[in-house]
Formats: sequence, C-alpha cells, structure tokens
Amino acid sequence: MSMLSIPILGLVLAVVASVGFALQYIFVRIGTRSGRVEDVVWISLLCNTAIIVPLAVVFSNGVVSPRSIMAFVAAGVAGALLSRILMFQSIQRIGASRTSPIVASNVIFATVFAMFTFGDTVTLIHFLGIVLIVVSIAYISYETSNDPESVNQNPTAKIIALPILAALFIGVEPIFISIGLSFGTSTLTGLAVTVSTAFVGFSTYLAVSSGIPRPDVISDPEFKWHLGAGLIITISMLSYFAALESAPVVLVVPVIQTSPLFIILISMFALPDQVEKITWRLTVAAVGVVIGATFVSLYG
Repeated sequence: MSMLSIPILGLVLAVVASVGFALQYIFVRIGTRSGRVEDVVWISLLCNTAIIVPLAVVFSNGVVSPRSIMAFVAAGVAGALLSRILMFQSIQRIGASRTSPIVASNVIFATVFAMFTFGDTVTLIHFLGIVLIVVSIAYISYETSNDPESVNQNPTAKIIALPILAALFIGVEPIFISIGLSFGTSTLTGLAVTVSTAFVGFSTYLAVSSGIPRPDVISDPEFKWHLGAGLIITISMLSYFAALESAPVVLVVPVIQTSPLFIILISMFALPDQVEKITWRLTVAAVGVVIGATFVSLYG
C-alpha cells in the first residue's frame, strides 16, 4: 500500500478540486473585466476536450451504447455548456464571491430532479439544509441589489437570474450522468462525451454568430487568464471524479462544497476591492450556503 492511504488520497484530491474550482472563478473574473465571456467559455471548453478526450481513449473501458451517449450529450448541453455560459456571465457582472454561493444551490435543483426521476425522498436535515441555502441566497441577492457597482447598472432580478439558472442546469446534469453511467459506460468516457458535446455545440454557435476566436487571441492581455481558467477547470474536474473513486462521498462532498469560502479568501488577499468587493455579511451568507449544501448533499 502506498504511503498515502486511500481516504487521505481522496481528501487531497478533493481539496485540489475545491481550490481549483475557486481559482476558476477568480481567473474568469479577472479575464472578463475587459475580455469577452465568449472567449473564456470557448477556450475553457477547448482545454477540457483536448485533455479529457485523449485520456478517455487510452483509459476508458470501451463500453458505450446509444442511450448512454444520449444521456451524456444532454449532460454536456446542460452542465458543461449552458451552465458555464450563465455562470461566467454572472461572474463578469456581479463577481465571483457572489456568483459561487448562488451556483452552489444546484443541490436543491438536483434534489428536486432526483425526487421526480428516481423517487428519492427528503429528510428533515435535508429540508433544513435547503432552507438555510434559500435564506443565505436571499441575503446575497439583497446585498447585491444594494451595491450599484456589482449590478453594473442592470436590473438586479435579471442579473441574479444568471447564477440561479446556472445552478438549475448544473443540478440537472447529475441526473443525465447517472443515467449514462447506469449502462456501464465509464466515468471518464462519459466526461469526454460531455465536454466534447459542449465544445462542438458552442463552437457551432460562435461560427454562426460572432465567430470563433482567432489564433491571434493568444496575444490578448486576457488570454493567460482564459487559458488558466480552462486548464484549472479541467484539472478540477479530473480531481473531483478521482476523489469520488478513491474516497467516500461523505469525505469528498463537504470539501468540494467549501469552494465559495476559498473564493472569498483568495479575493480578500489577492484582488483589490475594485475587482471583487468582500464584506463580512457576504462571508456569513456564503458559509450558510456551504453548510446548507453539505447537509443537502450528505443527508438527502
């Protein structure tokens, strides 16, 4: 047995994933101050596809079926594509520290979808976790509405809808992934289909609208942040799935749910107030979401 026992290895991988998800928000926040959201979405999906698809070709179990492919394609459209567009738009408009806790409410949508799809039930702790998330998000929305800088002169309700819709699409993604995995397809293969679907779909959209980013995009000042976001998302996704395969869910999930807190800590020490404004009230609300999301994930 290696020096790192399996649970400790899973814990390390989960921490890597959580910090990586936090850095993703920070990189997108910085990269979209003057750059286009479309560019960072496309570059991040390109990184996902270029790294994950070859890994799947080499290490997957080769078990696929038309129904599993359809499920993973649906997961790619909902989770990797639509949720990412909405989430990145929200980061640009209201900031990473406000977007992340709201997106963490995806566990509520995942719970509702699971109830209707798989017949899951809601426990008392599960319900209390949902209430805590809702109250915390309501406060974040209230604080955002009272911060003119964070809403960029746009109607607050419209802006808050961005991370909520992103959470909805992320919430439905596990349903499709569970269906795809139930046919015996490996996680890595499913992940490859998911990200490549999103990449092809978004590339097609850009080709008929504003155009796919040109090769000279690498000379843009924001490119390093876009590329960094893409690489860190890929590493985080792989670390997250590896953590789930090497440690119990009860160990991995609480660590992953701390991502909003890492965002606040990084923002406090690395970003000026003009880029990311952190208040103690926002921190308390984020903690409330983290606790609520952990309850919902573990005790549902």
